Amino acid sequence: MNCFFSATTLQTNFKKPLIEQHNNKCYKYIKLNNNGLKVLLISDCHHHGGLKNHFTCSMTIKNFGSFNDPMNYLGLTHLLEHLIIFNHYQFINQLKKMGGDINGYTLGDFMNIYFDVLINEQEGEEEEEEEEEEEDYYYHQLNSILMKFSQLFNPAMGKNGSGSGSGSDGRMVNDKNLIMGEINSINEEHQLNITDDDKILYHGLRLLSNINHPFNKFATGNKSTLSPEINNNSTTNKPKLLLNNFINKLKLKYLLNNHLQYFLQPSNMILIVKSKLSLINLQNLVIKSFLQLENNHKLITPPPPGIQPFIDSSPPLFVKYNQILHIYRNGSNSTNLSSSSSSLLLTNHQQRLKPIKIRLILPLPNKTKTQSNSNSLLYENIWCNLIGDESINSLSFFLKQQQGQEYGVNLINSIFVFSQYISKIDKLLLIDITTTNNQCQKFIKSYNKRNNTAGTYNNSGSDFGSGLNIVINYLINNIWKFINQLIINEKKNRSILINCLNEYYKIFKFNLIFQQQQQEREESLSINNRDQSIDEILNLSELLIYEDVPIEDLPLGNKYPQKDSINVDEFIYQTEKVFDISKLNVIIMTFDSNNKKINNNIKKSTFISSSTIMTDPYYSFDYKLEELDIGKGFYNSMNMMKMITSEFPNFEMLQSNNNKNKNNNKNNNKNKNKNNNKNKNKNKNKNKNKNKNKNKN
Repeated sequence: MNCFFSATTLQTNFKKPLIEQHNNKCYKYIKLNNNGLKVLLISDCHHHGGLKNHFTCSMTIKNFGSFNDPMNYLGLTHLLEHLIIFNHYQFINQLKKMGGDINGYTLGDFMNIYFDVLINEQEGEEEEEEEEEEEDYYYHQLNSILMKFSQLFNPAMGKNGSGSGSGSDGRMVNDKNLIMGEINSINEEHQLNITDDDKILYHGLRLLSNINHPFNKFATGNKSTLSPEINNNSTTNKPKLLLNNFINKLKLKYLLNNHLQYFLQPSNMILIVKSKLSLINLQNLVIKSFLQLENNHKLITPPPPGIQPFIDSSPPLFVKYNQILHIYRNGSNSTNLSSSSSSLLLTNHQQRLKPIKIRLILPLPNKTKTQSNSNSLLYENIWCNLIGDESINSLSFFLKQQQGQEYGVNLINSIFVFSQYISKIDKLLLIDITTTNNQCQKFIKSYNKRNNTAGTYNNSGSDFGSGLNIVINYLINNIWKFINQLIINEKKNRSILINCLNEYYKIFKFNLIFQQQQQEREESLSINNRDQSIDEILNLSELLIYEDVPIEDLPLGNKYPQKDSINVDEFIYQTEKVFDISKLNVIIMTFDSNNKKINNNIKKSTFISSSTIMTDPYYSFDYKLEELDIGKGFYNSMNMMKMITSEFPNFEMLQSNNNKNKNNNKNNNKNKNKNNNKNKNKNKNKNKNKNKNKNKN
């Protein structure tokens, strides 16, 4: 088979970090002609840690994620991810025998399945023959693995790789025991998610989102959502038998196979392979293994019932803003505590030390087909560094140290800022702040005392809500003052901003090189470089999905500045657009050990005055949704500029630069003064000499 006529080359010239330019790492991006499968080939002959026979591979399926789940089977796509992997026993067994591993994950608008394997060398070979035969052995092993991996994405193939499947109907998913087992596995996975803070905060975004947006749907799945008929039948005590009958009736099997037939289209997939083989050999292997995959040209338009394809013209992610979602971490299902006095004292002490997590949510501008994404990525990185910086003289340092001295307590423990995709067209800027009940309590007492505000703060329900309201408003106030002060278009502030942007530009420009050097050192010493190789191809796959950078810039990543300089006016415009207080939403998560006390009194709180407490049906936490009272245009940018009375300290790097400039100016002035004095002295001497000559004459 001629690989040159079976594929079209899309890109061969890639910009690489300087650290990669001395090795033999090469890239090639191709498309198979018969089915449209896109493939990124990576030939890496420069190996570390002795893993020269390592092979890594991923398959990304676009437009196939949890957004496609039907409302009566939430988690269906996640179940399909499990079934795609574990429905092919031959591939799994071969991979395990070779010490390999396979995994996957499902997001809203794509699915990724990946594996890695270390192909051991043959034993008992002569040294002279070993080097020649090793390449052939490695090549044939990869050929066998890739052939079986390709069958995971062929809807016509059954678990044994045969076209007729495991039964007579030719369906890909036809093993009821496998389906039952994976539903149980997903249910166990979700039980772990219930105790994961990051998963809870992510689910909180769903509760704030537009009910008509597909992101609003529960995505992981559990027994309740994947077998609704069983859970609706409360007259039997035999759920396993019901599940068996349910699957036998082909209700779920039909739906699963229908989705596979519709979404497993090679033209909708991106394959990434990384190996020590040359690009030509890698291309040959891919063509042999994946050329047989075919697109289903008999698809019904519109799609059959139960299938909900996600399109770019979906409703907006948020339709309501200035909302506060208060999540009570332990909810109504918190563990019952002992009623003894010593236990209650311990609980109250622990409650004061419980963390409070606050997340500020700002939507980032939607990407358009004609808009370049390079500048927006650069600005995102700057915003994350500006607010998330915890070094000396940063915003975080100011809130911890200077405000700590002023109020007698460090209000926050940390600030972490990052951007996160919700879908290809929806992206958020998230500001995560951590503190504790005890810190908030001390801060509110000091705040009330300084501002002559009546009332005290304790852990009872009413004061708890109003106290947190003060904390949130105080944090928002300081962050927005900090941002607005930086972008005020005056000579002094503009020079600070220009210096800041120039510094960040230099950092981003050179940071990639240093990161690669550090990564190379770690790989030479670490046994976990298999994980690093997996992370590399997964990052590349998401760059290709989200189209963050041009194809030729893939090796550089999305933090590399594409232009030679930063447009200050454009940065100011985009910053004002993103940090629009009218588009802000907030999540606050508290860890309440004695939740009943708070629930009984919480209706008195001014923070959550009239709305009712609800329990989330999937994560079982209690939550309350209320409007954020930003009041009287307090955070309006123009009003904010007027109300700034004291400046935040400059960043350490800017301060050092300003000091350097001041010192340079002082030195220049000193030199000028010295020169002027020298010239004056010279003139004086000349005048004296002239007078002396005159007297002599």
